[in-house]
Formats: sequence, C-alpha cells, structure tokens
Amino acid sequence: MSVFTLYCVYTVSPARELTKRLNLFTAPIDSVCEEALVARYLMPHGLGHMLGLDVHDVAGYEPGHFKDKDDVSLTGLRLGRVVKEGYVLTVEPGCYFNPYLIDKWCSHPVHSKMVNETVLRSLIPVGGIRIEDDVLITRDGCRVLNDIPRSVEDIEAFMQGKIEWVPGKGKSEVA
Repeated sequence: MSVFTLYCVYTVSPARELTKRLNLFTAPIDSVCEEALVARYLMPHGLGHMLGLDVHDVAGYEPGHFKDKDDVSLTGLRLGRVVKEGYVLTVEPGCYFNPYLIDKWCSHPVHSKMVNETVLRSLIPVGGIRIEDDVLITRDGCRVLNDIPRSVEDIEAFMQGKIEWVPGKGKSEVA
C-alpha cells in the first residue's frame, strides 16, 4: 500500500474539482493550492480523523509531532500521520459556503484576487455538503465500513422519499 497522509488530499483535490466545475478561481490552481484557500475558507472541518474510543480520537499525529499552529493551511487538519494497516478513520470531504468565511476571503487583500466573488457568493444558499465514510485501512487499501447513498441520483431520490436505503442491501423503491 502506498504511504500517504490525509494532508496529501486536503489542499489539492477539492480545489481542482471546484475549479473545473464552477469556474470559482481566477488564479492558477497551483497558486490556489499554495495558499491553501479551499482548506482555509471552504473546509473548516478538515478532511478526516482517527476513530477510537472517542469520535474524534486524539491520535492524529505521531508521538512527539504536533500540528504547526502557525501554518494556517493546517487549521482543520486532524490527521497528520502516516496511515497504517488496522487504523480506522473517517474520510469526510466536504465543502461549506459559510458567509462569515466568505466575507473574510473576499475582503483579504491577496486572496480576494484569486476567487470569482460572484460565483462564490452565489453558493451561499447551498450551505454545504459532506458525505462521510468510516474506513478500515487494510494491507491493500481500505474497506468502507458504512453503506450510504453516494451518487447524486441516489442522494436526490433518497432526499425526495423516492427510495429507501437499507444498510447492506442498498436502495429499494418506495411503494
């Protein structure tokens, strides 16, 4: 299994997806990632964390290692260790359009020039979205421990009451 930390994904993947779909950024994506704009303003909860005796287990960093409190790109990072077989953790990518954080972004002297403010503010009514998985890290990857609707079609149908979701069996049509 390849070695990674959730930080590898934390500042890059969501920014690339948002750029493609929404034309949200006016700056090159490398600049957006370098400034950790998505992590800073749209992902205040982070990407995931260890699960253990507590929902937010405290084992997010290797013994003797701590989050750099001066690095604002790490504000929401709750898991900064190498992921190993046997760990159970959440993977919770999400994006929130919080008016307070959007105001901070749009008033920042540098960061405001890197975003399409009209597009960004048009997303405030969305609120946000997050689909969370709990996963067991295995020798060859991971095993997802929860069973929830994942496709846009299934989520929309579930929210509209058109289907039921039975854990372990998937969807069934509502009579």
